[in-house]
Amino acid sequence: KAPAEPKLLLNRWLLSRLSAAVTGSTAGIDEFRLDDGSKALYAFLWDELCNWFVEMTKPIFTDGSAEEQAETRATLLHALEVVLRALHPYMPFITEELWQLLPKAAGHPASIALASYPTAADGRTDLEAERQMGWLTAAISGARTVRSEHGIKFSQRVPVELRSADAAVRQVLSDNAPMMQFLASSDGAPTVAQP
Repeated sequence: KAPAEPKLLLNRWLLSRLSAAVTGSTAGIDEFRLDDGSKALYAFLWDELCNWFVEMTKPIFTDGSAEEQAETRATLLHALEVVLRALHPYMPFITEELWQLLPKAAGHPASIALASYPTAADGRTDLEAERQMGWLTAAISGARTVRSEHGIKFSQRVPVELRSADAAVRQVLSDNAPMMQFLASSDGAPTVAQP
């Protein structure tokens, strides 16, 4: 099961995106638009889970508290289990193999084929977490783009300064400074200031 009340923005965001992906997949199946249904799961699995979530967990597993690590581990395991069940109609054999490798609670079905198809309730819609995460990923992407445009190697640490007129944006960026430092390869925590 997912954490009952996840505290970390990253985990709240992933569960919200999981809910949206399952909703999109279910709509695709119901409307006989398997291309749309599989696209919703692909975007979640590749763009959000693998590209952003896994990368953003690294500072948590390196320097986070035991509570943060446990919450993140539970969120990741839950998301993997749910997305495998959602992908099963599209990719039955590989999802069965992978599902069998995941730790599961006692009394689970013997096969993914016998497990229920997930619903939006397997995630947790959290539009505020999605909005805040949008600010964070935009800042990280912006810092990486500047690096790329100026030919600055990722191994070279540079100072990063972020500015926003919105106090809520500044707070989210400040609260997630270690993640930004790791993913933007900044020299110390990024400075967050008003324009």
